[in-house]
Amino acid sequence: IQVTSSVLLTNSTIDLECSTNSGNTFTIDWSTTGDIILIDSKIEVTQYRTAKMEFEAGNISLTNSTLHAGTKYTSYSSNTVDSDIIFRTDSLSLDNSTVTSRSEQTSDNGSGYTRKAYSDLTVEAEILEMENSTLLSQGSNSGTRSGWNKDAYVNLEIEAGNITVTDSEIESERTTSH
Repeated sequence: IQVTSSVLLTNSTIDLECSTNSGNTFTIDWSTTGDIILIDSKIEVTQYRTAKMEFEAGNISLTNSTLHAGTKYTSYSSNTVDSDIIFRTDSLSLDNSTVTSRSEQTSDNGSGYTRKAYSDLTVEAEILEMENSTLLSQGSNSGTRSGWNKDAYVNLEIEAGNITVTDSEIESERTTSH
């Protein structure tokens, strides 16, 4: 969606769940010269193989809101899951809000399949302000075979000129069976 003014979601829910292992891709790409504002709202996508949320605006503000990009694969065959949330803005403000990027490979089959999980959370902002909020990037892979069947890659990247964090969490979590 490209908007020349602002995007405002108030008391709204976008909750999309894909059946597991279906191979679907979900993408939100909002770009505006104005602002993106979420108040008492939730955007959540789960169990896709690829989930990407990208927000670009002059200012982005989340108040009492949740953004969650989740991917999950439960079978033992070769597969990659990838979750990404990207903010590009002059100012990102999170107040009592949660932003989570999570990728999961849940099969623990020890066969010779290549299964990977990628989770990326990127903030590019001149100003980042967080109060009672969470930024979390998680990746997990339950594969039991060494080398190619247990990879989980987690990236949490923040590029900001000014950062103010109050009673908040910024976390990157990687879980494997090894």
